[in-house]
Amino acid sequence: MVHRAHAAWTNGHITGVLLMDIKAAFPSVAKGRLVNFMNVRQMDGDLIRCTESVLSERMVEMVIEGNAMERHPVEAGVPQG
Repeated sequence: MVHRAHAAWTNGHITGVLLMDIKAAFPSVAKGRLVNFMNVRQMDGDLIRCTESVLSERMVEMVIEGNAMERHPVEAGVPQG
């Protein structure tokens, strides 16, 4: 990112960056809205795919004293592990 910004500055371009606090954003984000917003803003396709992947098909499994509980789908919270 820094290299791309310096290259842009060298060519007289203005640069910007979007920094997301995922710990605060992902517990309640609506995946479809976020991905749509990123597409409308024409953000980098790799970043969109990465964000969509992080928010898709997530499961949670609790293990208490070595005993694994049944896995359940989860759509909120910061990815763990």
